[in-house]
Amino acid sequence: MELETTETESETTNTGDTSTEIEGNGTFTQDQVNKIVIKRVKEVKAQFKDYKSLQDTVTTLTAQVEALTAEKDTVKKQYLDTAFSSLLDSTAMNLNLDPELALKLLDKDKLIFVEDKPTNLKELLHAVIEKHPSLVKKVVITPVIPSVTLTEGEKNFSLHKTSKSNFFSGGGLKAATLISK
Repeated sequence: MELETTETESETTNTGDTSTEIEGNGTFTQDQVNKIVIKRVKEVKAQFKDYKSLQDTVTTLTAQVEALTAEKDTVKKQYLDTAFSSLLDSTAMNLNLDPELALKLLDKDKLIFVEDKPTNLKELLHAVIEKHPSLVKKVVITPVIPSVTLTEGEKNFSLHKTSKSNFFSGGGLKAATLISK
């Protein structure tokens, strides 16, 4: 193998017990070439000495990323299921439907999702109502009587009985004062 050098340049190399001088014409001995190659191989190996540990780190990090991605997908699916169930429950209740029955009768193949939210849920529930009108709960309005805590001296209402048992003719509620003992 020949390398170009100037004629004035000379180099001394140690080869164990002997030393060799590079001749001015640029030719190298086999021993000199071997030493140059060994030196260059050591330099390259030094550059990549941490390659195995870096490769192990990359493998470990790749496995962790895959595990986190799978966990993220699972959590996202749970979130979407919960959000859908909540939306279905509130929409069904607004339409006076039992949410469990509505879910069973809903044609899930016709649901259209935009940004993970169903856009036609109300229309599909109306279709369920048209197909099964007996599922609609009858609305019963019951009056709500506020609860009031009475203290001593406040008036308490009790049923006042008269000789006639008719509530509207003399009977009914009558104010009575609490008597403290």
